[in-house]
This record gives sequence, C-alpha cells and structure tokens, in this order.
Amino acid sequence: PEPEPEVKYVKTTDALNMRDIPGSGTTPDPNSKVYLTIPAGTVLTVQDEKNGWYKVSYGGYTGWGCANWTARYTPPPTPDGKVPDGGEGVVVDVPIDPQNTSYNCGAASGAMSLAARGLKISEQEVAAQAGTNSSDGTVVYKLSNALNHFAGSGTYRYTNMKNYAYQDFFNAMKTSISAVALPVVRLKPTAMADFGYKSGGHYVCISGAYTSSSGERRFVINDPYSSKWSSSNPQGQKIDVKADDILECSKSMGDAWFIHG
Repeated sequence: PEPEPEVKYVKTTDALNMRDIPGSGTTPDPNSKVYLTIPAGTVLTVQDEKNGWYKVSYGGYTGWGCANWTARYTPPPTPDGKVPDGGEGVVVDVPIDPQNTSYNCGAASGAMSLAARGLKISEQEVAAQAGTNSSDGTVVYKLSNALNHFAGSGTYRYTNMKNYAYQDFFNAMKTSISAVALPVVRLKPTAMADFGYKSGGHYVCISGAYTSSSGERRFVINDPYSSKWSSSNPQGQKIDVKADDILECSKSMGDAWFIHG
C-alpha cells in the first residue's frame, strides 16, 4: 500500500481553489477544472499528496488544492500523561528523544515538542533547519524559526523569562502545555543536581506542570541528556523538579523561550 502523507491536517492560509486534478508546485494543471473555493482558515484532512498538492474533501467534493496556500495544523489532542497522585495539573506523555551529539539538546528538545503536536520531525531535521553545529550549538532564534518552519508560522514565540514572577511563569507554562504546545526552554543548570552536568547552557522540553498534594509547583522535564550520556550510547531522562528552580535556571542563562497554545 502507498504510505500515508506525513501531513495529516492543514489549515488554509488564503482562499483555496479545489481542482479535479493536481497541478505541480504553484501551477495548476491547465486542463483542470475548479470544483469550488475553500475559505481561508478552513481545517482540512489530507488524504494524499502529489507534486506539492493535497487531496482533500470539502463541501461535498473531493479534489486537489495547492499546498502553498495551507499551513500544517495539529488539533490539540487530550493530554494523556499521568499527574502524580494527589496532584492537580497537566502532563503530556511524550517519549524521550535523546540528543545524539554533545550539542544537539536544542534540536532534540524541539523534536519532542513537535512530536507532541503530531509532527514526526526528526532531531536531525530540526538541527539541519536550525543550523545547529559543534561551535555554536543551537541559536535560540534559529531554533524558533526552524520549529515555525515545521509547525506553521507564529506557533513558537521567544519570551524572556527574567520579567516573570514565579506564579505567572508557572501559569504560562501550564497553559501552553494544556494546549499541547510543549515549552522548549534554555537553562543554565549550574545549581541543580537533577541535571547530568553543571556548566554551560542546555535546552529541555517541559512536558508537564502540576501542583503537588503538598501545594508545591512542579514541572515534568523531558531532558535529552543524562549523566550517562555518551556519543555511542546517548540517553535522555524524565525528571520531576520544582517549577521555581527551573525559572531560576532560565534567569541564570539570561534568556529562555517557550510556545503558547
């Protein structure tokens, strides 16, 4: 059988003509006819893909529309992670994507955030799009641009954590996670034994935010690195930490960023 198209859903970014046969790139087939025009902002299920055109159904018709006038769209699924007993909040169950180089933490964290949105984009694809390299690692704005490339323009937004109060920071993270828009944060974990090292900057993906039974604010962290990391056997880890500690690590780094749902 033919493989299913990678993009499952799209949203039209402009009015989109549905045609009976696909074109090529942005050029319609000269022999095609227009069934109807799909309004901007319409979410469509992609049934097939050919030459930059998507096969979709709308208004009682099934036809082809140019992908150039659409953006990837992922309906937020119901978070399916388990909040610790007695806690209240949200946790999204996302598998660890261990970084496969000593400098790929940003790419791996980004890939985990994309995976939560139903986008199967590899760590290597994120790294290539962001220009990740052994000298600079991953630059914040380049990673943001790379993830917007895969998830749709405007999905990821840089935010400076220095201006956040603790409760505001926690609530913003929780809101983003609830919409299955997992924050990607750059930290300087110099004082945290939970991380496998105590120097430099490091990206992680925050997959959960909850208040424990004792009233403590906590985050579930998908960390692409662990103390057992090696180039031949990279291993990530999930850790459960105080939310306030993560904010301090963000402020120590000087900046951090995350996405809003």
